[in-house]
Amino acid sequence: MIHDFLSVWMELWVLPARWGRRLRDVSVPVLLDEMQAELAGAGPLSLSPRTIARLVRRRVMWTIRWRRTRCLLSGMLVSYLLARAGHEVTVYIGCDVPENAALMSHCWVSCAALPADDPMQSPQGMEPMYTKTFGAGITEGSSGTGAED
Repeated sequence: MIHDFLSVWMELWVLPARWGRRLRDVSVPVLLDEMQAELAGAGPLSLSPRTIARLVRRRVMWTIRWRRTRCLLSGMLVSYLLARAGHEVTVYIGCDVPENAALMSHCWVSCAALPADDPMQSPQGMEPMYTKTFGAGITEGSSGTGAED
């Protein structure tokens, strides 16, 4: 258990730096596909979903570089770690253009293992434009929907 905790704590700091650099060259759906491929080689975790969500929230609270896209960072981190812990999790990305306002986007997740009132599961009134499912029972190519499909 302590090994998993230390492993997750290290990943919480390394993965965002790597993903941030990668997002300069590829789109979010491509990065999520790469993340799914990484999951195949990652070892399982024995941490509870509540612990994983709490660690992700604490990590995201300290971010500076991702401050405008914290929902994307937390969605990617929690989905990666929950999938490693054997849970099925779906990442949603939605966009909205309110009248006379700039484009707004939001990333949220859905996972039966998380409490229903967890803030990471809130769509904030957005309709999903892209979804990607990770975790138990998901086979390569069985997930991911969006305009590019």
